[in-house]
Amino acid sequence: MAEELGVSRGSFYWHFEKRQDLFDALLAYWSDGMTEAAVQHIESLDAEPAKALRALTDFIINADLVRYDAAVRAWAFSDKRARSVLRRVDRRRIGYMTELFAAAGFAPEAAAERARLLTVYLIGERVVGYHEPADVRRRRLKRRMRLVLENQAE
Repeated sequence: MAEELGVSRGSFYWHFEKRQDLFDALLAYWSDGMTEAAVQHIESLDAEPAKALRALTDFIINADLVRYDAAVRAWAFSDKRARSVLRRVDRRRIGYMTELFAAAGFAPEAAAERARLLTVYLIGERVVGYHEPADVRRRRLKRRMRLVLENQAE
């Protein structure tokens, strides 16, 4: 890792006293930089809920905020700390989207289902469509957003 970053091993290890410190920093970066940053961005827009959902998904795609999800999810299978952070992040992501869907007029159960569906879609689309340009994924996402925002009276 130090070689890829272009720093000496000593310089690299100076930042992390123990190996676990490095792992904890990676998880914090993933949690804060890939989730909380998106929530803060959307909150700063003060947009109506359906527009906020569209802006959130655009932000996730444009900033490629799920680029590390596959790695963290694989790591969580064998690491208790990673699994704990993953669960917390999933609850936060799904919970936030549920709030937005509910504010957009969906019944609680429909809001929760759509939030979970959209969260899983964004993660899965990045894994399956990793080789596709972002503009192709954005066009596909716009069509999917029309689907999940339909029929608010459920």
